[in-house]
Amino acid sequence: MPQQESLAHIAALWKAEKSLYVKKSTLASYNYLLESHILPALGGKTRVTEEDVQLLANEKIAGGLSRKSVHDILIVLNMVLVYAGVTGT
Repeated sequence: MPQQESLAHIAALWKAEKSLYVKKSTLASYNYLLESHILPALGGKTRVTEEDVQLLANEKIAGGLSRKSVHDILIVLNMVLVYAGVTGT
């Protein structure tokens, strides 16, 4: 992820692209996971480390989320990070 772009900015670009070819319900699920879990913790970061991701997962599990829910959060985060790498944003 480039130094100048925040995760929140990249996530917004990713959502705009995804909206072209996923169902509204899928986009709503992605948006919920981003807005409720990912962006509050990592949205201001311009670089996301493995430690950041592990800390997020641990906090969510400690907060009572199921492993499945945490897995879903991490899948969305991974898609955003892969998008950043592929597009160079």
